[in-house]
Amino acid sequence: MGKPEALAYDLSALDVVVVDDNRFMLKVMEAMLNAIGVQQIRCLNDPTQLFAQIDAQPAHLLITDILMRPIDGIELTKTIRAWGGEVVPFIPIFALSGLTDREHVLSAAEAGVHEVLAKPISPRQLYGRIQRTIEHPADFVRSDTYFGPDRRSGHARPPSLEQRNPGGDEVVNI
Repeated sequence: MGKPEALAYDLSALDVVVVDDNRFMLKVMEAMLNAIGVQQIRCLNDPTQLFAQIDAQPAHLLITDILMRPIDGIELTKTIRAWGGEVVPFIPIFALSGLTDREHVLSAAEAGVHEVLAKPISPRQLYGRIQRTIEHPADFVRSDTYFGPDRRSGHARPPSLEQRNPGGDEVVNI
């Protein structure tokens, strides 16, 4: 997995946690993150491991699979968004999934994810989503039924036609 040329940001200090119960996908994501310059990567194959360390070591970014056991990525996201404190609930969360139908994407959005990343994903796509999160941080909103990134903010606006399908890559926005 080659490093995308002309990266706008040095991601070497970015602390990323990847949660997936599939060890192969953890290795793939770790390789992709390394390819775009991320050096601080924590790979967890059990979502409950995250809860034991998140207060002491909050991440800059959390990438989680949607379908996992014993807790799926939707419940993991809801738990993080409900977490106490001033840091953890605001961690950007990317949901990674082969399930990009409307129902799964909306469930992820309603749980409070920033981005839904459709499998398979390339290092270039991953970097683009991280770059967009850096350049257009989402405001957070709280209501009786939702806490998470404001889906009406500039961060969550649908991309232009050119951004939707550069080179045939599918973009799923929420």
